[in-house]
Amino acid sequence: MHSSEVEESGQVRNIVARSGLLSTRVDNESVVLEPTTGCYFSLNNVASELLNVMASPCSIDSLARFVAERFGILSDRAYADVQEYAEQLVQSGLATWV
Repeated sequence: MHSSEVEESGQVRNIVARSGLLSTRVDNESVVLEPTTGCYFSLNNVASELLNVMASPCSIDSLARFVAERFGILSDRAYADVQEYAEQLVQSGLATWV
């Protein structure tokens, strides 16, 4: 477990996709609408799969393991990429820390 996943209280932070997001596939990507803001987002295949996995709360470590195994990349690289993506999702209102 990485230290950025642990709050000051010692609890592991999980991330979960916001409920109520609307999405559809267009060519090789997903288009996601956040209905409360009306903002649209375009997600590639990896990002789309991760957002689907985050329908239930999960840790960055578990998401990184999923990416490393599914897409055959090194675990450290997967962790860094997933951590950055998670922060972007939270900032965009598509996910939240729980």
